[in-house]
Amino acid sequence: GEITGTVAGSPVSAEADGFVFDVKGTLPLNEQFGVFAKVGFIDWEVEGGGAVAGLEDDGTDLMYGIGAQYMFTEQFGIVGEWEWFDVEDDVDLLTIGALIKF
Repeated sequence: GEITGTVAGSPVSAEADGFVFDVKGTLPLNEQFGVFAKVGFIDWEVEGGGAVAGLEDDGTDLMYGIGAQYMFTEQFGIVGEWEWFDVEDDVDLLTIGALIKF
């Protein structure tokens, strides 16, 4: 992703990229509803622009998450989850999405 703004009147920007690898365990509570947890790592890098041009950083850090899914049919459901990434300053991600099984 990208972010832009100003610091003390000077334009700044940053571009971040990352790759996540995790393992996920699911506990089905009934045929339609289940909860899950995941743990893994994120490999990331960030590059600055504007007043912070030349600033670069990268790393590999811990991530984990929890969530739940509800299946309306065998093939279609919804899923919601919260993920936490230990990337220098903590990063939280809350998502809601569709789940389609083939």
